[in-house]
Amino acid sequence: MVFAKVAIIRVPALFNTIPSTLTASIPNKNIFTFLFHISFILVLVGHIINGYYFFKIPNYPIPEGIPRIINLPDSHKPLNVYLDKLSYDITKEGFPANISADVIYLEKDKEKSGKISINNPLKIDSYYLILKYISPFLRSITFKLKSDERLIIPVLTPDRPFVIDGVVFEFIAHNEDMSMYKVLIADGNKKEVMIWQVGQSVNIKGVNYTITQIIPDTIGSIVVDIVYDPSLILVFVASTIFVFSAVIRFFFKYNGEK
Repeated sequence: MVFAKVAIIRVPALFNTIPSTLTASIPNKNIFTFLFHISFILVLVGHIINGYYFFKIPNYPIPEGIPRIINLPDSHKPLNVYLDKLSYDITKEGFPANISADVIYLEKDKEKSGKISINNPLKIDSYYLILKYISPFLRSITFKLKSDERLIIPVLTPDRPFVIDGVVFEFIAHNEDMSMYKVLIADGNKKEVMIWQVGQSVNIKGVNYTITQIIPDTIGSIVVDIVYDPSLILVFVASTIFVFSAVIRFFFKYNGEK
C-alpha cells in the first residue's frame, strides 16, 4: 500500500517536469481538443464504410507457375496473379519457416512484381493479399482401376471430370495427406459420392474394379486471405491523431492548462 500511494502522488509530478517552453510554443492549444473529437468521428465513419464495403476471401490457394484470375465479389474487377517463385526453409522439426514468394500481378493494366511473406502483405490496387501458410496444390490425380479383364487409368483434375463408358467421375475433395479422395460418380440421372482410396472397389456398368494405385500430381502453393478494406488508411491516420491529441491534452492538463 505504501508503494501504491507513493506512485499515485508522484505520477502527476512527472508531467510537471515537461518544460514550459514546449507548451508555450503552441499558440492555440484548443486545436488538440478539436483534433481529438474530429479524429474520433473519422474513426467511426471509417468503421461505417467498412460495414458496407469490406470483404474478405479466406484461404485462397495460389499455385506456383500457374496464372490465376481471382474473381472478386460484386462489381470488383478480377485480380490477375502469378506466383513466380516460392521460397522457404525447413526447421529441424520438419515445419516450413521464412516463407516468402515472388508474385507477378497486373495493376491498372500494368505488369508489376512484388514479394509476399508472413508479416508482409502484398497490396494490389486497394486489395491486400495476406499470406497464411503454404500447401501442396493438387493439379491432377491418376487412378489405376483394375478388373479381371481390363485396366483403366483415369486422370482427374479439380476442374475437369473424366468419363468412362458414359459414367462421369468428378473430383470433389481430398484429405490432408492425400490418401483418400471424394469423387462424384454420375451415371445418367443417378449420382453417388464415394471415397476412393487404395484397395477400394468401384462398380462401373456392372463391372467391379479395384483401385490398385493413386498418384497425385502436386505443386507448391501459397494460401492467402484476400482483404478489401477501403477505410484502412483513414482509420489508421485518424486513430494516430486521436491518440496524439489525447496525450497532448493530458500533458496540458497536468501543467495547469485548460
